[in-house]
Amino acid sequence: MVPDFSRGLFLIAGPCVIESESHTLRLAGAIAQIARQVGLPLIFKASF
Repeated sequence: MVPDFSRGLFLIAGPCVIESESHTLRLAGAIAQIARQVGLPLIFKASF
């Protein structure tokens, strides 16, 4: 996926450290829901 930077503000969010697959997927879902509610495109990032 290539972000469309011409659309304006977007959100890059995610954990600094992946603790487990289930935790990361739960967190991604919660952040995605918030991003949808406020109308911001989301780039989910995580480190391991």
